[in-house]
Amino acid sequence: MNFMPVLGNGHLGFQVMGDSVYLNGLYNGIKGLSHRARIPSYANIQVTNYVELNGTVKYSMDTKSGIFKTSFFPKSAAYKLDHLIYAHRFYNRAIVNQLFISRLNCTTDEDISTNLDKIIIKIGQYPGNATDDIEFTIKGSEEEQPCETDKLIKNTKKELTIKRICGNTKTVEDPIYQEDPSNCCVLWNHVPEEITLGPTEKTSMSFTFVMTVDEHFSVAEQEMMDVLAQTDLDLLDTHIKEWKHFWDDFDIELEGSNDSMRLSRTIHASVFYMVSSLPSFNTNQQRQTFQGLSPTGLGKGGSNLNDYQGHVFWDAEIWMHLPILLISPFWSAEMIHYRALKAFPAASDYAKETGYSGIRFPWESAFTGREVTQPCCPLVAANQQHVTADISHALRLHLGATRDIHWLKREGCKLAIPIAQFWASRAKFNSTTNKYDIRNVMGPDEDHENVDNNFYTNIAAKQSLQFGDFTACVCSDDSDHGNWTYIADNIALPYDSILNYHPQFEGYQPGTQIKQADVILVGYPLQYTMSKSTRQNDLAMYENVTRPTGPAMTWAMHAINHLDLGDHDKAADMLARSYRNNVMEPFFIWREYSIERNETGAVNFLTGAGGFLQAILSGYGGIRIHLDRLVLQTPSLPPGTRHFRMKGIHFLGARLNIAISVMSVQVEFTKCGQDLIIVIGASQQDVICGVHPRVYDITKQYAEIRPKNSIQFDLCRIPST
Repeated sequence: MNFMPVLGNGHLGFQVMGDSVYLNGLYNGIKGLSHRARIPSYANIQVTNYVELNGTVKYSMDTKSGIFKTSFFPKSAAYKLDHLIYAHRFYNRAIVNQLFISRLNCTTDEDISTNLDKIIIKIGQYPGNATDDIEFTIKGSEEEQPCETDKLIKNTKKELTIKRICGNTKTVEDPIYQEDPSNCCVLWNHVPEEITLGPTEKTSMSFTFVMTVDEHFSVAEQEMMDVLAQTDLDLLDTHIKEWKHFWDDFDIELEGSNDSMRLSRTIHASVFYMVSSLPSFNTNQQRQTFQGLSPTGLGKGGSNLNDYQGHVFWDAEIWMHLPILLISPFWSAEMIHYRALKAFPAASDYAKETGYSGIRFPWESAFTGREVTQPCCPLVAANQQHVTADISHALRLHLGATRDIHWLKREGCKLAIPIAQFWASRAKFNSTTNKYDIRNVMGPDEDHENVDNNFYTNIAAKQSLQFGDFTACVCSDDSDHGNWTYIADNIALPYDSILNYHPQFEGYQPGTQIKQADVILVGYPLQYTMSKSTRQNDLAMYENVTRPTGPAMTWAMHAINHLDLGDHDKAADMLARSYRNNVMEPFFIWREYSIERNETGAVNFLTGAGGFLQAILSGYGGIRIHLDRLVLQTPSLPPGTRHFRMKGIHFLGARLNIAISVMSVQVEFTKCGQDLIIVIGASQQDVICGVHPRVYDITKQYAEIRPKNSIQFDLCRIPST
């Protein structure tokens, strides 16, 4: 049950056959006890007489259509039953169950005779226990709606009894930032104890059961009415078309050995489960504000610590953001918007409360943006300050991939500049070393909770300061920031000249075990320039001391760094290590910890999926985003493949297909949003997008794509790092 698919549409999420549904932005619990509020799943509908009908049951997950299907073939072979469940991608307030019964010994309705058996399918609805998070009440206005009342919805096609409950979360997250509890309304149509197909009825019949959820009763009710106004097949088709539109625009295709098929299925599942938690492009009703992406997505939450309670961590910006940016800048902007809109006021206060300038983001945030790390872990909350720099990293990637100056002036500078202010106040000058120290922090390696000058944190802070200076220039900000670049240039960076490697923090002793990737993240994803020998030594030093049972995303980062150094054999080993023991078949669900460890950790672990997808896109695909260009850094074939194609990569309004085979590497422009230049080796060409796509051969050559006109950036110095 734990490794069943997790489905969603950016508004709702749930695990197949689970008793819980979760709503975007709905949290309950005060401060560190805040968690995504559990809604009983009235969409958890199961056929109950499989056993007595004595047949074969087959379960399948189609990531291309977003549908989980249970197919039942009775021993009599007289009929087939398909039970479909999905989070509707267009009617995104709705979770849909559909049952299709088809006779197998009839081809037309004329074949029906009284000799045929009556088909009886018994079904049950299993919403689980009452929720501890929402007080569903009979009090309130007609707009709120009373508890468990029936309503008959009439339209031209059917009359259906609708159940409905409305209520409020029990506890606000923080009364300073949230005055009132959140509302929640749930509707579902009546589920009978059995459905039948009589001996004289049609050769097939379908039944649809719907659950809708929204903050407002009127929205949930309208969605229910709109859904039930559709024919069963039209409703299904509308959902499938939305997913088809997505996969037509973006895909990652592999061809090769049998082993590459598992790699391909892992890629598609990783994309699907991640995208399922992101907002629909097209919806029946107005799209709600996106409330952030948590490590296990929208379909997990509650008070279970393994599900990270639906909180937002650095995982969103460092592990999941880059693949999402390449798939859709719209989704990238939505992720950043959560930080700028929802989390900003609390982050501003957090900096002041802890004696710093600018904004300081908490390690974990939820509805209000305040710190919601569990009371168990005060040092984690106090010292994992690199999250603030990680957000700046995501801002820089988004700007580099879009050149959206309007976004920068509207929202990007609002974050980048005060983030730089925070790090300028956080770094303290050391008169002994003439360097700026950042003391009392915890880096990505959580086994060392209070250290000085963590290499990753200091590099991320350095880049935040430089980016702050740059954005202040672009946005014509007149705040006092004259020393940001100076601090960045003189920040303390631990380096052992004898062993030619970077100690993880001041005083780190070689051989000391660490939890997960830390220093090696500086080579990628931070893309900090260092000598090849130092980078090799960093990898060798930390691969040997990283816990073998650490979280899933670590080894994907090692794979990328080895690819940068040209060691494809080692990279292949690291790629295999990143997913083979962390992805559970048959539905290719990510677990936080490998099967070598006694505990599973988080399930539907999108953080692991994000790191893995970066190994595919940025590692083997070679895609690197810089402020002034996109670099294609020696794209290569993943192990066991003979053809590798990334379709629909977004960059500066263009759409790129990158095709890699044994013999060649080609870049195809299928759309152009502005004038671009492609540099291949020593040659430079204008990108011309006319009626026919333009294809460039970059086999065995360095290549980069730049905007032809960069006036806004030319006026401000782009940081060298």
